Amino acid sequence: MNIYETLGIDLTDPHMCSALEMEESRRELIRKLTSIRKASHLTQDDVARELGVSRQSISKIEQENRNPTLSTLIEYAIAVGAHITFNVDTINSEDSRSNNTRTFHTSMDGNDSSWGPDEIAWPSSKHTIETTSFTV
Repeated sequence: MNIYETLGIDLTDPHMCSALEMEESRRELIRKLTSIRKASHLTQDDVARELGVSRQSISKIEQENRNPTLSTLIEYAIAVGAHITFNVDTINSEDSRSNNTRTFHTSMDGNDSSWGPDEIAWPSSKHTIETTSFTV
């Protein structure tokens, strides 16, 4: 019996596999943002000043066991000079990336708080929605 069976996690269930994958993606996003902050030689204090919050708040954002809101992660990304891209796929019994993919591309420059123009394309085997600019 492996850990998944012990925890009652059915790896043949596409929804369960998707949930596990999304959780790992969330953790990886936080690791990457933290890595970008460090590579940019920014301290938690620097980012806290930029966002107008305490250093402890930044520390909490960077903890993988926390669950910051999407808007908080976007603000953090802008403060450290990062770019976040979101991909949304349907969940089905087959590989969810093989078809019916909806992709949302975003870029943030921090200059204003308006939504930019949308471009929508529907290729034959994939459904793609691309937001060419999304500024916060």
